[in-house]
Amino acid sequence: MHGTTVTDAFRENLENQPFSGITLKYNTVRVYPRFKHFVFVEGNSDMRFYGKTKYSELSEGVYYLYANSSERERGKNAVRKAYEEIENNNKLCTEKNKCIFIVDRDWDALPGKPLLVTLGHSMENYFFVRENLDVLFTTIGADKTTLEDFWTLFCEFAYETSLFWALKATVVFARKNNLWFNYRKTHDFDSVFSFEYIEKKDSVTSHGITYDKSKMQDEILAMHNGIMKNPDLIKYCEKRKKDIEENPLLVRGHDAFHFLQCYLSGRFGRTLDFYSQDDSLIAVVIPKFSVDLV
Repeated sequence: MHGTTVTDAFRENLENQPFSGITLKYNTVRVYPRFKHFVFVEGNSDMRFYGKTKYSELSEGVYYLYANSSERERGKNAVRKAYEEIENNNKLCTEKNKCIFIVDRDWDALPGKPLLVTLGHSMENYFFVRENLDVLFTTIGADKTTLEDFWTLFCEFAYETSLFWALKATVVFARKNNLWFNYRKTHDFDSVFSFEYIEKKDSVTSHGITYDKSKMQDEILAMHNGIMKNPDLIKYCEKRKKDIEENPLLVRGHDAFHFLQCYLSGRFGRTLDFYSQDDSLIAVVIPKFSVDLV
C-alpha cells in the first residue's frame, strides 16, 4: 500500500462503528477534505436557516448533521450526545476543531461552551431581533411606522401570553426533574395559536392578529392547578414569566414565526417559508441577518 485513499478511509469508517445517530453520519463524512466545518443542528429548518447566513463557517464548505425522525435521539438531545461521543473518542476528537454544535435555548438553562445556543427561544426568533426586522421590513418596502406597528403587536402578544409560555416551560422543567405535575394537555400549540390577520376599525392600532384565547385560558388553568402544590414550581414559573415579559425573543419560536407569517401575508400578501424553493424573500434577507450565538 502506498497510502490510504479517501474511498478506503470511507469504507474503513463504515465498519465496526460503535456510534449511533448523527455521530455515525459524522464518522463517515469527516474524511472528505472539501468540508471545512461540520455543523450539528437540531433539524432541517435549522440547516436551511444557518446555511444561508453571512457567516462562512456556517455557509461555505459545510456539512450539516441532524437526526431524522426515525432515530432514537433527536433534536437537542442528539446534538448533545454527538458532542459527548466525539469529545470522548480518541479518534473522533482529533478533528473536533472543525465541529460546530448549535442548539436552541428553549426554556432550559444554557448549556454553555462548547455548545452554541440561540439568542432567543429558537432559531426562528432571529427574525425578531430588531436589526433583522429592519432588514426584513425594508426589503418588502415597508416604512418605519409599519415596523413599529408590528413590533408593538408582537410585544403585546408576548406579554399577554407570557403566563402560558411560563407554565409550558414549567411543565418541561417538572418532567425533566421528575417532579409530580398533575396536568393533561387538552389543546395543542397549533390549535391555540391559529393566527388570523384582522383590520381594526375602532382602535388606534389599525391592524391586529387574533388567536384562540379561550383555548389558551383552558390550558393555563389546567397547568396552573397542577403547580399550585409545589412552591419550587411556582417560583420557577414566576421567574420564566418575568423573563418572557422582559424579552419577547423568549416566546416559542415556532409560534412567533407563524405570527410574523400571518402579519406579512395579511398586510402585504408576502410569504415567508423555509421549505419553499421559490421563497425569494427568505433567500434575500437571511444573508443580511445578524445571528449571535451565545
